[in-house]
Amino acid sequence: MRRFFLLLFCLPYLSWAGSGNDAFNHGQSRLALQRYLQEAKAGNPTSQYNYGAMLVNGDGTRANPKTGGQWIRKAAEQGFAEAQYRLGWMLERGLGMKKDLPQAIDWYRKAAEQNQVDAQMELANRYFSGAALPRDDVQAAHWYREAARRGDIAAQYVLGSLYEKGYGVEADLQEALNWYQEAANQGDIAAVSKVRELSERLKLTR
Repeated sequence: MRRFFLLLFCLPYLSWAGSGNDAFNHGQSRLALQRYLQEAKAGNPTSQYNYGAMLVNGDGTRANPKTGGQWIRKAAEQGFAEAQYRLGWMLERGLGMKKDLPQAIDWYRKAAEQNQVDAQMELANRYFSGAALPRDDVQAAHWYREAARRGDIAAQYVLGSLYEKGYGVEADLQEALNWYQEAANQGDIAAVSKVRELSERLKLTR
């Protein structure tokens, strides 16, 4: 089962001595679980998410996706983007809750609108493939662009391909080259090859 990553550094004030993050960072999973629960009950969405994630993962306790999902939902309902994405992920797979793909996509969209990159990629891939959403190359390009701007290497490569082929955007070899270069700069081998190819093609058009 895919592990949920805890958010330990997104809000620095949560790592004070005696916090759940402080305990987790010191390898004290059971103590972290206790502290996250206290913080979660006080309404802190990051701690609600972290407590839920620990229950889903089985960190410091026996895995309990049902209860973990309930706490992740609480954080999601407070507008916490990471929790919204993870709740969608759980709903899509029926992990700890009834499987509900339309509701999962609704949560992905909420998270994507808050710049959660994994959620943006979920929407982009679904619009591009027509899986559970109507095929829409324009919407696919929009969400790939949003993820690419935030450094997602796969999104950068795909966006380059869309500009190269004119899917969902006006074909533009220079813009395609720019996005392939962004992916290449992050080590994408296929993008490196595309940079060479498009550079040569552009030379011939000048």
